[in-house]
Amino acid sequence: MCRHLGEDTAPTSYTLSNILYNLVYIHRAYTLSMDSKAELFVPVKNAVAYAVNGGTEAWMGFELEGRYANMKTLNKLPSIFEKDESFNDRFIIRTKKRFRWKRTDEAGNLTRFIAYHAKLRRDVYYIHSPQKLWYIKRNGGVAGHIGRSNLTLSFAAMHRLSELARYSPDILARHFEGRYNWLLSEFLMTSMTQFLDEISSEMTGHDFVPPGRA
Repeated sequence: MCRHLGEDTAPTSYTLSNILYNLVYIHRAYTLSMDSKAELFVPVKNAVAYAVNGGTEAWMGFELEGRYANMKTLNKLPSIFEKDESFNDRFIIRTKKRFRWKRTDEAGNLTRFIAYHAKLRRDVYYIHSPQKLWYIKRNGGVAGHIGRSNLTLSFAAMHRLSELARYSPDILARHFEGRYNWLLSEFLMTSMTQFLDEISSEMTGHDFVPPGRA
């Protein structure tokens, strides 16, 4: 999975707590439980691919809102992003690196965008939801930051919990009897749906969104 996602394959160990801290879909629950932990994920909206009129340069842009719409937030994000000064009414950030977009080369455009997106998605995450919930992960200057995808970390956490359930059920029981049992419960309730969403997208190349409710 690491090879497929372009991640480091060298043997590395992480604590279960640190893995949970780096999972976007339970990150809010984690930071509410651990007051000393900084936010890792910045919410963004309106993810849009922009292209220069009459040119061949294209890039991705995202909108920051509310308390995140400022340079202080931007300075916490990976250095691949910068403020788009062409927007005065909204706080738009964009990727510094461009990709080529030719209006007469549809097949080539798709190939170039896929290659571009493969690198960009190392910093951009989403939560399975009827709405579009996108986030950019902060740079590696935060203590406890792990530069891996939801898929890799979710699988690692599932594997560790399955090991405990099979070989050390007494230790697992103590985890669920402790102060942070609700955090593990949150992970177990949400991780499967999130994992299936992401792995399905990897396998098919399609976006999976649950139906809305009337």
